[in-house]
Amino acid sequence: GNEVTYYEYEHYIENLRKLNITSNAKSDIYPKNFYVADRNISRQIDEELNAEQVKAVRLISEGLRKMEGIERFMQGSKGLLVKVPECPADLKEEGISLHNCIGTYTKSVSEGRTFIFFIRQIDIPDKPFFAMEYRNGHISQIHGNHNCNPDEEIKAFCNSFAKYLQLMKFEPKKLLAAA
Repeated sequence: GNEVTYYEYEHYIENLRKLNITSNAKSDIYPKNFYVADRNISRQIDEELNAEQVKAVRLISEGLRKMEGIERFMQGSKGLLVKVPECPADLKEEGISLHNCIGTYTKSVSEGRTFIFFIRQIDIPDKPFFAMEYRNGHISQIHGNHNCNPDEEIKAFCNSFAKYLQLMKFEPKKLLAAA
């Protein structure tokens, strides 16, 4: 079942110590949903360790959200929408969910060398579906679960989004430099 192993629990308690959470609050020591609490603690540690990366990804995603007309893609059409990662942990979690290597792109994304967009289904916007890498003004790859390839509808949606990014002259490095 969903039994928490001794090692998972030991790792969780060690992470609480790293964050100086030393309360004896029962909710900290024995969280109702262990896996959610563990992920949140790991995420906090990750963000503290990689504060510069977190800041950079946030700057790019804020810049993107300010781009004229982007809400059309973020609200979606033809059953699909674009979601912008807010921090490196989003990329890692998406990669874990899709069983692919998106999580390894955090450094490239935070340095503005590439950007990853999450392509979701409108009716289940929080469930990872596909990811699109946009680099040097073009789509460099689109992959779903276990690196499966997109169908024609997904490709058409991504191509339309890429044309919009080209039109808006989206360059992550420029958004970083403007800050």
